[in-house]
Amino acid sequence: MKSTKENLLIVSKSYQALLQKRAKQVNLTVAEWQLLRLIVEGYNTQQLLAENTNLDVSTLSRQLSRLDAKRLIKKEVIRTEEKIRSRPASSYSLNEAGQASLDKKNQKYEELKLTMSELDAELKIVAESTSNKRIITADNAFKFLEKYGFEVISISYSDENSNTNISKAKNYFSTKTNSYLFKLSDTEENDTIKSLVSSGATIVNVPNMYT
Repeated sequence: MKSTKENLLIVSKSYQALLQKRAKQVNLTVAEWQLLRLIVEGYNTQQLLAENTNLDVSTLSRQLSRLDAKRLIKKEVIRTEEKIRSRPASSYSLNEAGQASLDKKNQKYEELKLTMSELDAELKIVAESTSNKRIITADNAFKFLEKYGFEVISISYSDENSNTNISKAKNYFSTKTNSYLFKLSDTEENDTIKSLVSSGATIVNVPNMYT
């Protein structure tokens, strides 16, 4: 029988593979599709996009440049009195081709939802087959696993219970009640994560759908 860690990684990779397959059908990577969606939703500056994708500036700039090279977005310099005194910022929007690509990808995503029921079933089996349903994570992105019966302890500072959760996590790792700390692959290993490793945690990196 596979461990909880192995099963969660298998499900994660299955989901990633399905997304990538649908994205390629419309000449978009998963990351590009997510950026187009965010821009339409109003996250139309590098700062807003970085905050909502957990990407560093250089990675985000490369992805926006690829969208620009594909002629899917428009870039406009924001000209305000404040921006004139500081470094100018840019605002992004979709052009006609970009909107058409997004519409096609969204349609493929709706088709993907039908397949997602199979992954739902896999996650339920993973939850039912493990004796320790507690998962310790560095990111709130894993909170969705709670609906499958897992207890998710997030040490992310964006979690309102982060201080309490960090103390709990240290105790679970030091007593070997839990062994693994799940985090998104592009999440920086900060001092808190390093302290948990010192307490006995083994990091398990899970691919981020934005990269």
